[in-house]
Amino acid sequence: MQTGFKLGDFELTWLNGGVFELDGGTMFGVVPKVLWQKKYPSDDENYIRLLNSPILVRTPDTHVLIETGLGNKLTEKQKKIFRVRRDWAVPD
Repeated sequence: MQTGFKLGDFELTWLNGGVFELDGGTMFGVVPKVLWQKKYPSDDENYIRLLNSPILVRTPDTHVLIETGLGNKLTEKQKKIFRVRRDWAVPD
């Protein structure tokens, strides 16, 4: 699902960049788990699910893709490390 809005001459659209998982303790650092797990529940290994949602910015003159996560150039080993659960689905 793509969502977006207009800001003057700019049109911003969030795209589907996939789903991955990272260690919750690493993501939130010194914030106690009892606080962050309410919004981001973790699995048995303390991993939380994250979305990779690149932003497409359209202007009258050009298009710019702001990549907000892991991108689409990961090796199979990197996909395992970052626990990619749903691959990048942004059309070329």
